[in-house]
Parts: sequence; structure tokens; C-alpha cells
Amino acid sequence: GQGAGNGTFFSIKNDGETKKVRFLYRTADDIDSYSVHEVKVGEKRRWVDCLKDPSDPESHCPFCDAGIKLQNRTFLLVWDEEEQQAKVWERSSIQVAKNYLDILKNVSSKEVVGTVFKVKRNGKPGDMKTSYVLMLLTVDDLTMDDLQEELPETDATIMKKTAEEMEYYIENGEFPEEEAPEKKTEHKGFKKSGTREV
Repeated sequence: GQGAGNGTFFSIKNDGETKKVRFLYRTADDIDSYSVHEVKVGEKRRWVDCLKDPSDPESHCPFCDAGIKLQNRTFLLVWDEEEQQAKVWERSSIQVAKNYLDILKNVSSKEVVGTVFKVKRNGKPGDMKTSYVLMLLTVDDLTMDDLQEELPETDATIMKKTAEEMEYYIENGEFPEEEAPEKKTEHKGFKKSGTREV
């Protein structure tokens, strides 16, 4: 499948510009939020999955421990009506909860995907206060079952790293080199015991 890593990100570039979209969900409850840390990998900014649950101490996640800000992001699956393509729209979870969830919960279509919205950008490129307004356009009886498309993986954009890899990043400013993926993994349990030098 095409991950969101292949540039299938949804964006509206200019102030006042609008695009028509459907949100690719049966119900608004299917929208997930992720706790992530933003770090630089080479020239790109990347999201890394936070290792701690809300009840865990900070020390559970080396990035939390190092004071790298924790952010809640939502990767909305949208259907770009003009381009006829599924895309990922990355927003802050707070914005989604404040500005979109109620609208999506109250659509009159059978499923959220059955409503076409116009999304309007308010804010020039680079303006931190940029906001997006949803306007209801049309309602039909499309459902998620009608979609023939394989959806982008929303969490394909989130790097999953171990505590050791995070500690390495904190010390070196980069993650350890990835192993060459051509080796097939065979599952044979553990080769050695789980203790390691600390």
C-alpha cells in the first residue's frame, strides 16, 4: 500500500484558498490521536511515538525525560475531491477536538464519509495562527464500504523507536543506522537472556 510517506499529505497552501474533502470515517469516534515527540532527522522533522502511557513516570520515555516536548497530533484521513485521492491531514489534536469533532459527530449522512466539506484556510503561509474552517457542502449516501482505495497508513508517518534508540539520538543527534532490511527475520525466541549492561 501507499504509505503517507509517499507525499500523500493534504495541505492548503494559501490564505483564503479552499478545497473539497470527505473525511474517511464511518463515525467521528474512529478518529485517533497520537502522543508524539518532534525531532529532526537529517533535514526533515519527524514524529516519534512517545513510549510512556499517561500513568507512567517521565523516565519511562527518554525523550520525555530529556524535556523534548510531547505533542498530541491527529492524522486525519481525507479524500481530496479534486484529485480523487486519499490523503493524510496532520493537525493538532486540540484543534481537531475544538473545531472539527462536533461537526463530524453531527453530520446527517449515514457515515461521516457521506458528507462533502469545503475546507478554507485562514492565514498566510508560515502564520502560526492559521486556522481552517469546515463548511458543509453536500450530503450523499456513500459509505466506507464503497471505497475501493487502500488507505494511507496514518501512523506510517510516526517513527517507532526503542528507549535505547532514543538514548542514542539524545547523545548523537541521530538514530542508529538502520539494519539492511534484506535479511528475513526468523522468529526463534530470544538468543540471549534479557539482561544488558547498564
